[in-house]
Amino acid sequence: DQPFFGNAPKNERDTHRRWAQNLKVMLDAGVDPMQRMIDRCRMRHISPWVSIRMNDAHDSGARKSPLHSRFWMEHPEYVVVGPNFKYLNYGLKPVRDHMMALIREVCDRYDMDGLELDWNRFPMHFRAGEEIESSKALSEWMVEVREVVRAAEKKWKHPILLMTRVPARPEVSMGTGLDTVTW
Repeated sequence: DQPFFGNAPKNERDTHRRWAQNLKVMLDAGVDPMQRMIDRCRMRHISPWVSIRMNDAHDSGARKSPLHSRFWMEHPEYVVVGPNFKYLNYGLKPVRDHMMALIREVCDRYDMDGLELDWNRFPMHFRAGEEIESSKALSEWMVEVREVVRAAEKKWKHPILLMTRVPARPEVSMGTGLDTVTW
């Protein structure tokens, strides 16, 4: 399979397939796209950051999609079905553990200047009605995230900023289970 560089795809699903195909070609060739972007940023004196969407509901209606992680597809019991899309339930420890493993891998693998956790793109993280009671476990989890970033600072020998993308008003954040004032 060769990367796709021709005419624009006809629909969103074709776009996702071609994007996934291009990514696979790069990975099979030994190219780490994230590392390549970080290197280019450093070369141009741009501060490289890594952003992780904490819930991405694109294509969530499809049983299988190149946009879904293996974890998402293999564990439907960890997925909440909302009115418009499906999303991971951070009220469940296995979901938090899985995402922590991803954060650890990113912090260990990439020499970045900042890590952004994007909670805002799809701001559903818990079963409806469980947001407030689940916020404490998530706040404790965020303490662990900070510890992971501090360990990465020691490894890479420079500060790494931690940012969260959340709703602008604290009461709105709290309504989605994100106790940003405590964070």
